[in-house]
Amino acid sequence: MSHAAVQYGHFSTSKLLLDRRGDPSLADDKSRSPLHAAARYGHLVTSNILIEAGAEKELRDCRGRSCMHLASENGHPASVSILADKGAEINARDDSGHTPLLLAVATVSL
Repeated sequence: MSHAAVQYGHFSTSKLLLDRRGDPSLADDKSRSPLHAAARYGHLVTSNILIEAGAEKELRDCRGRSCMHLASENGHPASVSILADKGAEINARDDSGHTPLLLAVATVSL
């Protein structure tokens, strides 16, 4: 599975790779999966197809952050909603003890 295809929103490429048995939970050098990238960049359709393909929602990156953390931190409430609806842990703490809610609040500009 290509993290770049997910990151840059190339839905059709992501779908093709999954159809050809690409691993939806394959981690990169920062322990981030394609679902981490989809959540981080707010790619809703890709998030859904990755989850349907069996992507692990609770994988943690090198900082202990889940997909929920990345969606929250980067201001993607629709991604947060999809992940929560699919059973992702909403109160998980990263390696620094931060929850997704804390990261969302910390990034809001007042």
